[in-house]
Amino acid sequence: MVSKTPKYNAKVKALLDAETPGEKTCSITGRKWIMAEEDIERFRKFNVPPLKVAPETFTNQYMVLHTGFSWWWNTDVETGKPILTHIHPSRPFKVMNDKSWANKDFTEQGRDVDSRLFFDQLFDLATDVPQSAWRNMEDPINSIARISLGNQDSYFTVAARAKKSFYIADSYDVENCAEATWSSKLNDSYNLVRGVNISRSMVVRESRNCLNCAFIFDCRDCDSCFFSWNQRQAKFLWRNEQLSEGEWKKRWAELDLGSAKRFYDLMDEFKQQLSSEIVWPENFNIKSQNSTGEYLENCLDCERSWYCDGMQRGWWSVWGSEGAEDSALGIDYRSNNGFGNPAVVDSSQCRFSILVNRSQRLEYCIECHDCEDCFGCVGLKRKKFCILNKQYTEQEYWQKLDELKTKMLEDGEYGQSFPQRFAVTPYRHSAAPIVFTPDEVESLGVMDFDADADGAFGNWEGKEMHKIEDIPDHINDVGDEWVGRTIWDPVMKRPFGILKPELEFYRKMNIPVPREHFIARIETSLWPEVLMMSQHETSCKKCEKIIEVADSRAYPNRKIYCRTCYLQYLEERG
Repeated sequence: MVSKTPKYNAKVKALLDAETPGEKTCSITGRKWIMAEEDIERFRKFNVPPLKVAPETFTNQYMVLHTGFSWWWNTDVETGKPILTHIHPSRPFKVMNDKSWANKDFTEQGRDVDSRLFFDQLFDLATDVPQSAWRNMEDPINSIARISLGNQDSYFTVAARAKKSFYIADSYDVENCAEATWSSKLNDSYNLVRGVNISRSMVVRESRNCLNCAFIFDCRDCDSCFFSWNQRQAKFLWRNEQLSEGEWKKRWAELDLGSAKRFYDLMDEFKQQLSSEIVWPENFNIKSQNSTGEYLENCLDCERSWYCDGMQRGWWSVWGSEGAEDSALGIDYRSNNGFGNPAVVDSSQCRFSILVNRSQRLEYCIECHDCEDCFGCVGLKRKKFCILNKQYTEQEYWQKLDELKTKMLEDGEYGQSFPQRFAVTPYRHSAAPIVFTPDEVESLGVMDFDADADGAFGNWEGKEMHKIEDIPDHINDVGDEWVGRTIWDPVMKRPFGILKPELEFYRKMNIPVPREHFIARIETSLWPEVLMMSQHETSCKKCEKIIEVADSRAYPNRKIYCRTCYLQYLEERG
């Protein structure tokens, strides 16, 4: 087959032929890392230059572009009206509601490639073309949602499919729940981190197929267990002690978790146990062959990957799903043969692109849908052979692309992640702190600034502020007059309110009204309990075998057993 970019191919081949395996120094952080021979062959397969930064740094760079659980007030560029979005008003990007954005053709913003650095030209385009405010994949019904996978009667959800639920992130098939992240198949439950098939439960961590439980960790197929962990097929446990059904129900009735003091005292005790006494497995990988990383399920031949289900042949892959294969250094959801993508969905052979959907062979594109063979484009739909949103003939496209990619190689741009100035939210509210420690913030040059700048919190002028400590301790004493009141969170320095269906949920669950802003409940309470993508070596606390484990913000000194010792530990517990 005749090469369509012969000049670029020759230059990148020369770079790869000159590359040697061995220890490398990250050009940004100074971190030492090992580039193996198979890594060089991987770069050759994807036809990209060798990395100048450590894979961990590259991943951290593109995670900054993700917006976490951000909710800011901005202005719709078309209507001039306030709009809730993930794009902070201090950033120079324009915002438009999803329906209007989907009907726009942004080729009129197309422009010629000039002699400047390409990232400067792309940034100019990205600030001219409006971005969609919510990026919903399926229209939500009566909901406030971002990246909706199909929500109904739900509020403040991100990357979720939920019904009658509140404050849900990266979860699906959720009904009548609040405060859940990275979970699925939930109903009538509260405060969950990585729960699967959970019903009528609260404060659940790393558990599956459980019902009527509270304050549990790594439990499977359990029913009516309280303050228990590392259990399998258990029933009527109370602090890991076996009770009769009658005694368990008697204690549960007497417990009364509707008191904020009692509830949060138990929460503090539970987290202290997780930090010191509870045994953690080496990792939570399930049925994943020849794979390394964390939160891998049904994966094959994945290296240093994270939170993937059904991924095959991934290298530093994130959120890879069934159907995702042969991808590296990116989020390739139901996609294949991708490299360096901050996020692509249902796509193939894309490079260094973000929020691309149902597309093929896109490079350095932002929020383009149903496109093929485009480079450095923003907001396009159903287009082919475009550069910087300008339409070309097929012959013109390949000629100009060859010249452009060759120049980018010479300028040291091609093969790099998007510069941090493309971030739309403050660093501390992005996805990066979820998966990596913040020790590289300064060297990455991240965009961090005051979250309350430029009216991002909305207009609260003249509204009476209520103190969190004024909320009654017991849910039974919180009357309807609290619905819609403006409550000031002194830690986050941001006001919030209580929705009527939210209050009804707390009453039904007999749990107290939360004492912090709902964004903090996800970003600073739940997400730190997720194990990170960065890893370190430690020794099994039972046999002292050296193992590599994920870092943890919430539980850095947790007690960890290697897989063999952990399985033996579970057997000994019956």
